[in-house]
Amino acid sequence: MRCKSMKLNKLNDVIVISNLIYPLRTPLFNELTARKKARFFFMFLRETLGNRKWTIDRKLLKFKYIILPSLEIPLSHNDYFPYLINTSIYSELLSRKFDTIISIGWAYPANLIALLVCLFYKKTFILWSESTASEKTFRRWLAYPWIWLFVKCSKKYIVPGKRAAEHLMSYGAPKDKITIAHNAIDSASFRSLATVARKKKIIRKKLNLNSRDFVFLFVGRMEKVKNLPLLLYAFQAAQKYSKNIHLILVGYGPVEFDLKEIVKREQIAHVHFFEGTKSRDELIQYYAAGNALVLPSSSQAWGYVLNEGLACSLPVVVSDAVGSVGDLVINKRNGLTFPSGNEFKLTQALVKLAKNSTLYSRLKKQSLESIKKFTYQEMSIQVEKAVCN
Repeated sequence: MRCKSMKLNKLNDVIVISNLIYPLRTPLFNELTARKKARFFFMFLRETLGNRKWTIDRKLLKFKYIILPSLEIPLSHNDYFPYLINTSIYSELLSRKFDTIISIGWAYPANLIALLVCLFYKKTFILWSESTASEKTFRRWLAYPWIWLFVKCSKKYIVPGKRAAEHLMSYGAPKDKITIAHNAIDSASFRSLATVARKKKIIRKKLNLNSRDFVFLFVGRMEKVKNLPLLLYAFQAAQKYSKNIHLILVGYGPVEFDLKEIVKREQIAHVHFFEGTKSRDELIQYYAAGNALVLPSSSQAWGYVLNEGLACSLPVVVSDAVGSVGDLVINKRNGLTFPSGNEFKLTQALVKLAKNSTLYSRLKKQSLESIKKFTYQEMSIQVEKAVCN
């Protein structure tokens, strides 16, 4: 059944405001457009920004969109994203027919203007928020007064999981107005490509690793919030109990040099760095080389790399500050969680996976099974539910 607006037999016209064109969101936006349950139009405040160094293939964008011109204002040295000012957002909104605006986030003036437009013209405003209580940043402090306004004035809410829902409820959002749309990736592609890559063993051959070597893998931006020094020290401690463990770090970021200095100073063996941006196919080679994926972040809204790792049959070791814990990652089912910042507990988790083959086999089997329901199709259904119900 199609989603109708107030006028009989008229589809709901929806404008979605997103700060960037995220490659992992492109399939979802394509899916929403193809399903034709509502008419979607997408406004992006910028194409890419800060440390988001991906390349956008415009041919893959099967939806209607506009990238708004923007001014950039730097914030603190710890914040990789400048503040965006989109002066044309008001005129762009008024030039289009819409019944509903979905704002992915609340961090920029454009989001606030969209809310005010909805209030003035009596349109439906839906807040899509991935923030959790563990996020404590300068940007969060800057927008603190706005959060209350967004939560109070939104008619409905979309979140990726329980942690984000609880955070909104702490600001007064009614539970029955919150729709959970779990973040997804193309798990089937990751799974099939990883199966092929695992047979080729490209990375393991490059590092001269054999089948007895247990490889922990980190994939992502190397920045302070990822807590990678903690991972290095925990890995070093774990080596006292298991000599054949290795750690591969894949990515880029401002703390790369510091991490290499720690490895050199502490003489930590079996740590391998692969710097720079990687394509999906390149990443899958690393996932295929790993036995388990580690994400020790002190704050993270979701952690898409966990979707990718699980789709490649990797158990995960995850800080309890990561937003997908409790939805995507279930402790002792498809991975192990540890208290954020606790080096001893992280060491214990690494040793358990490397030494307990029974536990490892069970978690590995459940990893692939647990990711099956996290699909773009299911995600689009939930977004439509928020728009139409």
